[in-house]
Amino acid sequence: MNKYINKIVLWIRKFMQGRYGADDLFIFSVRLYLILVVLGLFIPTLSLITPIFLVFIFYRLLSKDISKRREENVKFLRYKSSAKKQLLQLKNRWKERDTHRYRKCPSCKTTLRLKKQIGTVNITCPVCKNNFSVNIKH
Repeated sequence: MNKYINKIVLWIRKFMQGRYGADDLFIFSVRLYLILVVLGLFIPTLSLITPIFLVFIFYRLLSKDISKRREENVKFLRYKSSAKKQLLQLKNRWKERDTHRYRKCPSCKTTLRLKKQIGTVNITCPVCKNNFSVNIKH
């Protein structure tokens, strides 16, 4: 029995040589596919989309155009890190909502973190050195 399993594993290794294989986008796609399958139980139109999505997943997995798949993965990772950063900023803003306020500089659009001082506050932007006033309520 072990001999047959070794043969199958060897065949799979030979078959996958020169192919792109799994990456972060693949893992994300599989997770999204599983979510779509579960939602497809309740929303019938999604069950029409899931087979197409599965073909896309296997196309990427078995592709021999490694440079294209790598570019796709890099774009996905950039988007993922940007989204992660924004979610982390939202989380921090929510935590600090009682003690700080966030305002943008009108000239350079940099987001500034200000201590919550009720009333009008004069601010100097640390990036562009622009002076402006902000009214902070409650």
